[in-house]
Amino acid sequence: MLKSMTGFIKKEFSSENGQLCFEIRSVNHRYLEPSFRLPESFRDLEPLLRDQLSKKIQRGKIDCTLRFTPNESNNTNITVNKKLMDQLILLSHSIADKISTQKQGMINPTDILRVPHVLQVIEQDHHLLKPAVLRLFQEALCDLNLIREKEGAALQKLLQSRLHKMISELKKISSHLPKILAEQKKIMRTRFKELKIELELARLEQEILLFIQKTDVAEEIDRLKFHIDETFQILESKKPCGRRLDFLMQELNREVNTMGSKISHKKVTSQVVELKVLIEQMREQIQNIE
Repeated sequence: MLKSMTGFIKKEFSSENGQLCFEIRSVNHRYLEPSFRLPESFRDLEPLLRDQLSKKIQRGKIDCTLRFTPNESNNTNITVNKKLMDQLILLSHSIADKISTQKQGMINPTDILRVPHVLQVIEQDHHLLKPAVLRLFQEALCDLNLIREKEGAALQKLLQSRLHKMISELKKISSHLPKILAEQKKIMRTRFKELKIELELARLEQEILLFIQKTDVAEEIDRLKFHIDETFQILESKKPCGRRLDFLMQELNREVNTMGSKISHKKVTSQVVELKVLIEQMREQIQNIE
């Protein structure tokens, strides 16, 4: 099944410790290029997250962002640095003695608490949430792939439609070829007569045949049909096929350009232009296929 390389998913999980939110955004890219933005307490999970991602996605620029909002009720514990507090009290008494001031009333608890490092904030250990992070990311990847597959199915139908139109245009060109070749023979005979070039009948037919061979596009049409059939088959593949499809578009474009340079008859010019337009439309869409 085809997969698009674009998609966005947001997945959330709530627990007594807080809320986790994973956002994954995917855009087209030649290779797999993941990037992670994680809170400090979950940075050690990045290798595991990268491993999970590489098993689910083969191509694309993938931006993964994890947000964590802890519950205020059990977010932090506040403790007092007793050793530092005792030192401050002793220093306060010492200063009071030296300036002959009564000790009573000199020490204000609020002032001591304002001193840096007297109050210590111990943040909650989030190691219990790490399995939930891995599980949430796995679920988010699965949901993202569903989105990519859905868009890939739409791209598949669009490409198949363009290929059918190409077949229709090739049939029109093939139907015009006998008349075009007959006209070319007639034009060559007329030109030989106008130039008063006298040739034996066999030689004349040989010259006409050589000219027609140079302008015959039957081989190009056959190769175009072959590449179109191959494209149809690849579109049904379950493996990543974006690069292969891009190569086939180059081959289709090359054959159409060759055909256009060989034959410039007004009856097929419009079909050649339409073929080029269809190929370009497909190439644009294929840039987004994994």
